Amino acid sequence: MTDPTQSDRLAALVAALPELYQPIHGHPEYPAAAKRACADRLKHINAVHDCLAELHGRPLRVLDLGCAQGYFSLQLASRGASVEGIDVDLPSIRLCQHLAAAEPDLNIRFQRARVEDVLRRLDPASVDVSGYDLILGLSILHHIVNSHGAAQVRTWLHAAAGTGATLLLELALREEPLAWAAAQPEDPRELLAELAFVHELAWHPTHLSDIDRPLFVASNGHWVLPPLAGTIDRHRRDPHALARNHYHGSRRYFDSGDRLVKLFDYTADPALDNRGELTREAAFLRDPPPGLSLPALHLFAATDRAGWLVRERLPGTLLLECLPDLDPTARHQVLGDILAQLIALEDAGLYHSDLRIWNILIDAAGHARLLDYGAIQPEPADRAWPSDPFLAFLIFVYELITGQVSQPEPLRIAAISPWRLPPPYRDWAAALWSQARADWTFRQLRASLPGRPDAHPEPAIPTPGTPAPDVNHHWAAAIEAAIDIHTQTMRNLTWDHDLHERLLHLTAEHARLEIWSRELQQSLEDAQRQRDQAETRAAAAEMRAATAEDRTAAAETHAAAAEAAVAGMRRALSWRLTAPLRWTLDRLYTLHALLGHARYILHALPRHLVRAVLARPWLSAPAQRLLNRMPSLRQRIKSLLLTDVSASPSTAVEPPPEVARVRRALRRYAGQATD
Repeated sequence: MTDPTQSDRLAALVAALPELYQPIHGHPEYPAAAKRACADRLKHINAVHDCLAELHGRPLRVLDLGCAQGYFSLQLASRGASVEGIDVDLPSIRLCQHLAAAEPDLNIRFQRARVEDVLRRLDPASVDVSGYDLILGLSILHHIVNSHGAAQVRTWLHAAAGTGATLLLELALREEPLAWAAAQPEDPRELLAELAFVHELAWHPTHLSDIDRPLFVASNGHWVLPPLAGTIDRHRRDPHALARNHYHGSRRYFDSGDRLVKLFDYTADPALDNRGELTREAAFLRDPPPGLSLPALHLFAATDRAGWLVRERLPGTLLLECLPDLDPTARHQVLGDILAQLIALEDAGLYHSDLRIWNILIDAAGHARLLDYGAIQPEPADRAWPSDPFLAFLIFVYELITGQVSQPEPLRIAAISPWRLPPPYRDWAAALWSQARADWTFRQLRASLPGRPDAHPEPAIPTPGTPAPDVNHHWAAAIEAAIDIHTQTMRNLTWDHDLHERLLHLTAEHARLEIWSRELQQSLEDAQRQRDQAETRAAAAEMRAATAEDRTAAAETHAAAAEAAVAGMRRALSWRLTAPLRWTLDRLYTLHALLGHARYILHALPRHLVRAVLARPWLSAPAQRLLNRMPSLRQRIKSLLLTDVSASPSTAVEPPPEVARVRRALRRYAGQATD
């Protein structure tokens, strides 16, 4: 049964809140009144927590920024986490501390602090970093962005992630009809732009408007895709060195031990086919054709906005990276391995639409394996020119055997002629071109492939204009089509030259605007900092003024009490009875003072008279003769001149001891009468 005293205390703490934002943990009688439902977000927060706890193998250390009524802090603490909740609102912190005290088995503490002050301390270069595993910031950062700017908050979040923590953030949107909305970035992901892993978990409604807010998990050290999580060994936005931001940051790849993680943005340019490629890869790995050794699929999931896939990471090096180190025999082995896998796909009615040097993995034994399973499809087509998987294969053979890898954009090199290949591959390709394109198969190519790169001597190069008609007829037509495509592409590039120049100009203008924007942002931050300092000084001045007012009020209270005491004393009977005595004593004291003045005058006047006589020779000589005849008078005048009578009568004369004693007695008596 609940203690009535504790229940009353809880009710008082809840009533003191500026608003009941969250349900009260452990008290089902309060959630109905909460402004914001939390169960929808809690399931995602618990899933992230559980993934990280399993990954670390220990209880997590959690920091809850803007903990409000402590709902999520207490929930995570009940799952075994060590939690620290902070909030600037004192009534909320008092409620949280009350709830935590009611559950002493939980490892949790709450303290009052400003979120920005805590973020400033989360510096990976600082020795004071507490080492949090998970940091929650649920619908709190938009206030910090409004006060300090998006650039500053982005810097703080990057520093927080640099401490090794995983961030779990619910971010507000610029579209919300609220006062702070204008300060928010166009895309909330801009606040997380410097972090390696950023994953959108879900969107949830709020009580402020009909616009939902996204919930993100982000980190520089870990990827979290519930129910799986892992450590990031290496991350990249391009699948290979020649991609050159082809996907505009819409794809992210993470190496994590023996796992490879892919995270694709489905809202990117549809021409990138992010959704289709990831979906095809998952489907292919779930149901692979026989004869292929493929990585295991651990996870595939998607929303309308993104998709993610976790699979086994195969050991090895991309052919693009190790091609210069391969000798002719090793390159011949790679060609045979790839043909064997293309045959297995062909037998299943499938084709690889992106057969490139960078989509081949070479293991430690020198064997080659096809990659990019999302490019496998039932249509016999290539995703770019020459749009034919067999012609694309010939270009691959040329780059593999010669080691001359062309840039993939704007168009691949038209290396489909057999005459550009060294022997014995020249005759091998020429035999292929002697047949109609509709008759080509990868099995046929594999069967006719020489056993060794030096299996046949070099045949004579055909004389220009007299190649075998059955060979020249097919590849020449293909070459003509390639020339047409390349010519049109170059014409388009020429037409785009002016646009390119304009783009360069706009890029320069944009760079200047960015510099101006950064300077303006810095000025705004400086002004905000000065405003904060002025507010701090004003608050201190108000506090000092309040203290002075309190002292003045206390002094006035004491003065009023003294006046009341004096008035009471004057009304006392004893005071009135002793009035004649006090009057008599005052007169005696005045008479005593007058006598003192008289004595002073009687002593000082003869002295001044004697000195006046001595100062005048015409008087002093007769006076000296007179005094010589009267020795006793002479001696008295001499002693008078030697006596110090410089003290004023006001300081030299004191009232008689009897008068002072009576006055002290009267004061004591008057004080007792007043009390």
